[in-house]
Amino acid sequence: MSVDLDKWHPTYVYLAFWLQDKIKREGLEGIHYMEHARDWAERNADDETADAISKELRRL
Repeated sequence: MSVDLDKWHPTYVYLAFWLQDKIKREGLEGIHYMEHARDWAERNADDETADAISKELRRL
């Protein structure tokens, strides 16, 4: 697949290649979804457990 780089402004072409090189050299920082999920679970585990137990008891 070829791309016509002439149709893009030279600044955009430069920045695209600069970003590509930066990512190649330094990689990308992770998004940390699992860390946020674990933190949320640790903060809310007691309330979530109590709510689940209360819901089941109301069914009785």
